[in-house]
Amino acid sequence: MSLRGDDLVLLSKNREDCGLLEKQVQNIAKLITVRLGTEAELERFFPNVNAADRWVYVAELYWLRPLSKPFNLNSVPDFNERRYAPVQGFAQLEPDDALKVTRYLAKTNADVVLEILNNAEKPVPPAS
Repeated sequence: MSLRGDDLVLLSKNREDCGLLEKQVQNIAKLITVRLGTEAELERFFPNVNAADRWVYVAELYWLRPLSKPFNLNSVPDFNERRYAPVQGFAQLEPDDALKVTRYLAKTNADVVLEILNNAEKPVPPAS
């Protein structure tokens, strides 16, 4: 996995955890970094779910935005969702799937995609 700062991140839920009409992907953000999380930190971010037993990493994000039209991954034409079927805390999309999702977002959530292109600014780290 080769993560770069500023990668686009889909924030999704497992289909099994979604409500009856709730969509899987509801938000997107930009990535600052991924790092090992401490047990205390994970429990603080996700209280009462045994977070330290479920997750290892913390993704630091910026420019978190709700999608105007949330979607399920199986709605993306020709997207190979079986690649990502095992429940996991994080999965990087294969390049061909990433392109399919990008095209789908441009068609269904053009307002959010344009906002990313025109306005997303990475936060400036505090001075040391």
